[in-house]
Amino acid sequence: MPGVAATPLRLTPELLRGFLGWLVDEGLSQESKQYREYTNKAREVVGVVLDCQTVAELAKRSKRWHEFVSRLLTYVGHKRGLGLKRVAADLRDCMPRKAAGGEDTYVPPLERVVKAGRKLSGDPEAYAAWLLLVSTGARFTTVVDVLLSFERERLVCLDTGVCRYHVDYKRGEKEQWAMYAPEEVWRWLAERLPMNVPEGEDRDRLYEDLRVRVVANGGVRVKHYRNFVFNKMIELGIPEGVADWVIGHKPDTVGRKNYLAKLAQADKWYPLYAQWLRREILSKL
Repeated sequence: MPGVAATPLRLTPELLRGFLGWLVDEGLSQESKQYREYTNKAREVVGVVLDCQTVAELAKRSKRWHEFVSRLLTYVGHKRGLGLKRVAADLRDCMPRKAAGGEDTYVPPLERVVKAGRKLSGDPEAYAAWLLLVSTGARFTTVVDVLLSFERERLVCLDTGVCRYHVDYKRGEKEQWAMYAPEEVWRWLAERLPMNVPEGEDRDRLYEDLRVRVVANGGVRVKHYRNFVFNKMIELGIPEGVADWVIGHKPDTVGRKNYLAKLAQADKWYPLYAQWLRREILSKL
């Protein structure tokens, strides 16, 4: 691309320090494993001149490198004073669409997630989907199933200010045992669910219509909320195995005894995320 060839980007120590500081401002803890990985990668690329070929080569190394390059270009393109919006856009066009292994690992910044909620607040159905996405980290298919088939008796509220909704929902080999959210979120949803389905309306069509509204009007892809929730749970110190189970990352075909043990761990750890969610997102809507 001519624009990229004419305007390569040199990764100076100052630019990379600004990038790492921006990550902290966006909510990434300096004590987190992900921050340390970003710091190590930044050291590795100090002085590198990014052109189209270099961007593609770095992003193809691994999922983590793809994520690093993507977030670096987001910073370069949006940081006031750098004047590099066009350069960042041209370089982003050089990135492979998916990280190595085919998994999309992009984590949207906190401000984009909050802004999406504000934008969707005028559409009750899309806003309800957004609330569940940022609260539970569940797959969008699971979220829509709950919106359409909500049953109050499946809801169990704990004395920690959170409730879990027992979904027992399976699609192929994916399984989601329970969806966790702050009690006030479930209370708001319970007054409005289940969603009305017009007679003769196809559910798959409803699903697609809602997905389009959430993405087009909110500005964040539905799968990226899942990445966001998981990433934040890890930053908060929630064990990876617990975070995986809470958002339904892995199919769970274990027996009831192991299931109850996992449920107890989720009951213990999820309130940590719920507290952060209230403070950093729900209070700002």
